[in-house]
Amino acid sequence: MKQPQAFDQYAADYDEHFTHAAIGQSQRRQVRKFFQRDFPNSCDILEINCGTGEDAIYLAKQGHRVLATDISSDMIRMGTEKLKQEDGYLKLTFLQAGFMALAEKLKGQQFDLIFSNFGGLNCLSPEKSRKLGQIFSDLLKPDGHLFLVYMSKHCLWERAYYFMKRRVDQAHRRLKSPSLVNLHGQKIEVWYYNKKEISSFFAANFQFIQAYPVGFFVPPSYLEHYFAERKKRLAVLEKLDSVFSLPWLADYADHFVVEFRRKD
Repeated sequence: MKQPQAFDQYAADYDEHFTHAAIGQSQRRQVRKFFQRDFPNSCDILEINCGTGEDAIYLAKQGHRVLATDISSDMIRMGTEKLKQEDGYLKLTFLQAGFMALAEKLKGQQFDLIFSNFGGLNCLSPEKSRKLGQIFSDLLKPDGHLFLVYMSKHCLWERAYYFMKRRVDQAHRRLKSPSLVNLHGQKIEVWYYNKKEISSFFAANFQFIQAYPVGFFVPPSYLEHYFAERKKRLAVLEKLDSVFSLPWLADYADHFVVEFRRKD
């Protein structure tokens, strides 16, 4: 099944499975903390793989001007419905567009920042990731930035969890390129990267700035069934993530933020 159809089928359950789940909320708070710290001033943002619009609405409420895009028409529809429930003052627009279609659909437009959360870019092969670097550069103003959140290649939580369950193949699944991942009953290809690999994809057009771990202590979302009833333990893990948000831990967390600046 093609990716747009797979994500369309997942759209109805995405908020329940991740957005409103305890682990999803914890990891999203971590991402927002880094974003607010590094980009406190209002700017023009292009969000890609926006999902159901949770981050887009949040960013617009912080005073940013946001164009939120996603390959899934159902994700865009849900984001649009969420926006209708707001007061109408938000500078936010939704547009259906996949990564490789951005250049054509947004020709002539430029932004201060491109934002991608929670691994949408892991759906791209290394070859397409390199091509996307040029597309991103063309869509950014001089000195524009990338703020991208990837799923990591070496998640220690995942390795420990599956080794404990004696599921060795699963413990090493992120090392496979690509790995077939079950998305709402459908198989899609996913590539897991470390920050060095991602930096190489964008090296021609961007300067690497920094990286942060997201979910080094907080576990992956498939452990929601355990932590949903143990929120105090999860709160302790989130606090540890806040204290130990060290750049060198980025490659070993569940997700990580990587930031770049466009080269002049």
